[in-house]
Amino acid sequence: MAKQLLADYEIKSVVTGDNAANLYPISAMAAIDLQVFESRAKEAVVILESRKTQEQ
Repeated sequence: MAKQLLADYEIKSVVTGDNAANLYPISAMAAIDLQVFESRAKEAVVILESRKTQEQ
């Protein structure tokens, strides 16, 4: 969901982690990381945090 949200804003991201190959369906215990280019990192954080706030 976060990867697609960033893609909607034309921010490229990569999912990495121990379970990256088994993301779908993702387990609640999966350890993953979402990486973006440093030049877009602050923007990505703002987008993801605003989405989190909207869901609460």
